[in-house]
Amino acid sequence: MNLSEVFIRRPVATALLMFGLLLAGLIGYRQLPVAALPHVDYPTIVVATLLPGASAGTMASAVTTPLERQLGQMPSLAQMTSVSSFGSSQITLQFTLDRDIDAAEQDVQAAVNAASNVRVQVDPATLAGVGLGLEDLRTIIVQANVNQPKGNIEGPRQSFMPGANVIDVADRVKALLPELQAVLPQGIQVRILSDRTETVRASVEDVEFTLLLTIGLVVAVIFVFLPDLRATLIPAVAVALSLIGTFGVMYLLGYSLDNLSLMALTISTGFVVDDAIVMIENIARTIEAGEKPFEAALKGAKQIGFTIVSITVSLVAVLIPLLFMGGVIGRLFRSSPSPSPPPSPSPPCSPSRSPRRCAPTS
Repeated sequence: MNLSEVFIRRPVATALLMFGLLLAGLIGYRQLPVAALPHVDYPTIVVATLLPGASAGTMASAVTTPLERQLGQMPSLAQMTSVSSFGSSQITLQFTLDRDIDAAEQDVQAAVNAASNVRVQVDPATLAGVGLGLEDLRTIIVQANVNQPKGNIEGPRQSFMPGANVIDVADRVKALLPELQAVLPQGIQVRILSDRTETVRASVEDVEFTLLLTIGLVVAVIFVFLPDLRATLIPAVAVALSLIGTFGVMYLLGYSLDNLSLMALTISTGFVVDDAIVMIENIARTIEAGEKPFEAALKGAKQIGFTIVSITVSLVAVLIPLLFMGGVIGRLFRSSPSPSPPPSPSPPCSPSRSPRRCAPTS
């Protein structure tokens, strides 16, 4: 088994492939979101109710409690909190991470419908005095109270949750503050109240420094035990190229630059170095046995190729159980794609377009 033979025999193609991998990694690195931890979506639904003029106690007893009684029977409900105030109430429902949000929305709608017991007391004499019957009253009530899903629509002209680089967003907001200050009255000053990106910057920069320090120490150790500049340069290039190329794959898979992903890259540095050292040592041994460098590279790579692949697969297999962990910890390791930026604005609504795909007009 000699997976390296095609790369050894075609050095120009190998160099171009390395350059392409390096370019893709650098582009991916600049596009990756930056955060303290991976992005995790929590299935959450908020039920808001309005009853103008009702006190907080009335809202709690007549609106919030009946809704809670029905909503509490839904499956996969992890947490339910409610706030009742003058004329309004809000119930926040948080489901387990494996719960599909669309199915949960249907359950919530069914529970809300079940909680609304509408009773009308009618005086037949008064109703007959105005020329109406019970069936007429029922028709009027049905027409005046349409039961249909309610909520808000999120789209390119509404709201969305930023899945971009947190630090870049904060820097762009800070850059716009002077323009905002210029249009405000002279007696008003705009200052930053809090900046959560300071801790994110510090933690990510610290892990990045640890990663660079790890690479430097590994290269130094290799040079101490293999006092050959060429032998030291090969694993150094392999480590740097492997890490940079990983950034491009991370971008395609929706990962972010955070403490967990950078720590994983730090650990994986040792795996890449181990494989490179084993390969170099075997080729050097073949050269010492009298083979020419080119033939020694082919022979040494063929002898050790299967061993390196089996070692790498074994190391990956050890970490596979992390992908099957449940709860928040498992979701952090698996990560989830960050929300995409809003698409380009849709054309105005027209009768021929589906209402769900129309953007509101001003």
